[in-house]
Amino acid sequence: MKKIILCITLLLFVFISVAAQMQTGVEVGMVNSNFNTSNMYTRAKNSFKAGVFINSVYDKSRRYAWNLETGVYYQRKGAQLMNFEEPATSYIHTLNVVFDCVQVPLITGYKIPVSKETNISIKVGVYGAYAFSASGDLTGFNDNNELFNYKIDKLLTSEQFTLNGQSYALKKFTPWDFGSIVMFELGLLKNKLLVRYTIEDGLDLTKYDKHVKNHVETFGIAYNFL
Repeated sequence: MKKIILCITLLLFVFISVAAQMQTGVEVGMVNSNFNTSNMYTRAKNSFKAGVFINSVYDKSRRYAWNLETGVYYQRKGAQLMNFEEPATSYIHTLNVVFDCVQVPLITGYKIPVSKETNISIKVGVYGAYAFSASGDLTGFNDNNELFNYKIDKLLTSEQFTLNGQSYALKKFTPWDFGSIVMFELGLLKNKLLVRYTIEDGLDLTKYDKHVKNHVETFGIAYNFL
């Protein structure tokens, strides 16, 4: 069902863009990734993203313009969770999570000119992402007060493991991530150079009682091939 929704979204973009002026570009950026959760402590991780985008502009003058944008990005997400495994103990256990994702956004916004070569835009939309790789490591102390570190290479499928005679039921993550996007964009050099600040908030990544949602902030630099 999720794949069908993603395909329909891309087809809708192509259909709407037929009568529009098409622009393409590339973007790289720094990512500050964290989790939204109600009952665990978290710590953000810094990573990166890179990708290409297609922008459909609906005003030939390019001064005031609605636009619709999509693209394909590689983006690394993840964070650090504390006391994520069951059963919980009096000791602090930390789980470091890393997701390598392919992400497709669909956003729309309005471009407002500030000068002949400068404009600002506010864009909103949605995204769909798929984690083709996910890994982590669990660090903490066992009941004998001994420090341990356990590498988890298949975080999307691992649910239970035994470490030093103690059984841990690790919560399973889903590879799919859907959510909302808010973007603030500064266009320079007649919109050829774009400076972007983006906020993403995702849906639940697990199917258990301890809800975990992605919260990602990115600072990116893009070049627009007009």
